[in-house]
Amino acid sequence: MLRSNLPDKTLYSIFAFLEGATVMAIQLIAANMLIPFFGSSLFAWGATAGITLLSLALGYLIGGVLTQKDIGKSSLYWTVLLSSMYILLTPTISNYTLPNLVEFDPIAGIIIGSIAILLPSILFLGIVPSFLIQFWTKTDNEPGKATGTIYFISTLGAISSVILTGFVIIPHFGVTLPTVILGLIPGSVAFLLLITKSKVFSLAFFIPLVIAFSSLKHENQVSSQVKLLYHSEGLLGQVIVSDITEFEQTNRLLFVNRMGQTGVNLNTGRSISHYIDYIIAVASVLPLNSEVLLLGLGGGTLANQLEGKLMHKVDAVEFDARIAEVAKRFFSLSNNVHVIIDDARHFIEKTNKKYQLIVFDLWKGENVPSHALSLESFTKAKSILNPDGMIIVNFNGFKVGNAGDGGRSLYQTIKAAGYIVHILSTGKEEKYSNHLFIGTLSNSTDLSAINYPLTEKNMPIDIQTKFLDTDKFDPNHSAVLTDDKPILEYYNISAARIWRDEYTKSYTRYFLKDGTPLFK
Repeated sequence: MLRSNLPDKTLYSIFAFLEGATVMAIQLIAANMLIPFFGSSLFAWGATAGITLLSLALGYLIGGVLTQKDIGKSSLYWTVLLSSMYILLTPTISNYTLPNLVEFDPIAGIIIGSIAILLPSILFLGIVPSFLIQFWTKTDNEPGKATGTIYFISTLGAISSVILTGFVIIPHFGVTLPTVILGLIPGSVAFLLLITKSKVFSLAFFIPLVIAFSSLKHENQVSSQVKLLYHSEGLLGQVIVSDITEFEQTNRLLFVNRMGQTGVNLNTGRSISHYIDYIIAVASVLPLNSEVLLLGLGGGTLANQLEGKLMHKVDAVEFDARIAEVAKRFFSLSNNVHVIIDDARHFIEKTNKKYQLIVFDLWKGENVPSHALSLESFTKAKSILNPDGMIIVNFNGFKVGNAGDGGRSLYQTIKAAGYIVHILSTGKEEKYSNHLFIGTLSNSTDLSAINYPLTEKNMPIDIQTKFLDTDKFDPNHSAVLTDDKPILEYYNISAARIWRDEYTKSYTRYFLKDGTPLFK
């Protein structure tokens, strides 16, 4: 039998390693389950980390109390088994719970979702070290050594788990299958140890096991509206490409964490993102064959137009290699676009190449990376910008109320970096529009001298009417964003929530209705 073939300390070491590895793996998996519904903000990661620590703290407390009693090894096995049974049910719990939380306040939804996914399983795991320390101490009567050894082995498990889960398992296998395996391995060990002791109730382990394996069968319903072309989970979030047909029009959309990043109308071949036309219009004032740095590739629609329509030479920096793959496979990214897999800020810091135009089109879901839109980042960008060049920063179109705090802060920051700032609005209704923050180094750049005309409903648009009066741009509730104070995400909470709500109403309903799996 399993028990008779293993020395006590070896068995305790196995459980300590599994405890540490499981805690860290389920935390990473939980975050990736939450992100498609609530975005990849610091709040999602903060909530999962906070609930993990709370669950462990409660487990440590309960474990300490229980070890005051005379407990046997079966208590350890039952604790591990209960944790594993809940982990096996986690994909099913997530599928039923998370869609019903999207209407909640985002922070409340993230916290409730984190509790539902994490608290029971990690609480039970938090009890395990106390049991192991007590059993180990009974063997050699050295409590200090026992405590250090157990936590050392547990930490080794956690380190191994972070590396494997974050960089190998989730990117290659998604989150559902790893969750099932995560519950299966420690659960099977505990089950075998219990069944050898004739603990027949341990057979209940097979109930969540059957439910878990049924959750692996993602059979999409046949649908005339949604065609899933690509689905990938990774540490950087969920990437999906879908063709969605409505009113006899088919749009191909790239979603990152269930937020649209690129959309192309397959009937017309045109982008459905109106802000791209505005960027092309502004970029058309530059000489042909200008060197352009595009930070954020998306599906490559903007890169293609900068290269194809304006004949500019485009270097596109993209952090997620999956996005570059998707742009080529599904959005016909031009081979003339030079794609660089790197972090935008890191590339700005290291390159010596000079550019006529730098476009910051950096979105991950509904959020933007604060480190790339800081005072220091914009200041460094000046050093690789030609004297008559410009930067364009794509941001959401909110300018009033709390939703405008992020935009006002961005304006103050670009201005503080020494640019002359113009703000171009792409629409009338804030939640459906973008603001393009255009920074030049001199007044000699004539932004009205566009060579690519703007139209709306086949009618020409005077671009001058689309610029905001920056003298009336309210500086209240804003701040200069620095590396030391990266609070853009905080200032942009309201705007991000509105955008997330709009996409949930517009597109998530298609995925839920047509059986597209929430996670891979």
